[in-house]
Amino acid sequence: MTNFMRNAIDLQVEICYNSAVEVVFIAQLKGCLKEIKGCGLRYKVMHVCWQLRYAWQRAWRGYDNTDVFNMAGNLREKMIVMLEEYNKNRHVLFNKPNINLLQLANLDDVVMTDEETSAVIEKMIDLLRKSDELYYYDNLFLKDGYTYEIVAKRCEESKNEFLDMMKIYGDQLWD
Repeated sequence: MTNFMRNAIDLQVEICYNSAVEVVFIAQLKGCLKEIKGCGLRYKVMHVCWQLRYAWQRAWRGYDNTDVFNMAGNLREKMIVMLEEYNKNRHVLFNKPNINLLQLANLDDVVMTDEETSAVIEKMIDLLRKSDELYYYDNLFLKDGYTYEIVAKRCEESKNEFLDMMKIYGDQLWD
């Protein structure tokens, strides 16, 4: 099952509230059509039936069976999209970490600038992308010296760094 097809069916079931979601839907739909282009009619019909089943599960339960079996990958993909949308449409600035608010008199010493906040969010997105093994295989596959152990180590480091950043800035994403 392809993520593009599952997401496209999911977006067909949900109501689009803004144009950004519609743009994502169109991009995912084009990607899913490319993936099943050379397949037979029987496969396409069966695939659509399964996708409709998953769409119904997402509408009824809020998740489907594939979300449970591939939770890490689905969470990573959804978090990347959510952080990108948050970065485009946010109206708040992050607070600087590890600052004693009682000793400061100036608000500029507490709040990050718009560029700093965007840089933090972009770094979180980049770390999420780098926590996927496919990132390294797609970008660095032909380079010498990249073994599975090195790629797994880098993925784990990126994941841990992202989780550390979520500990610091995670509560500020809810505002």
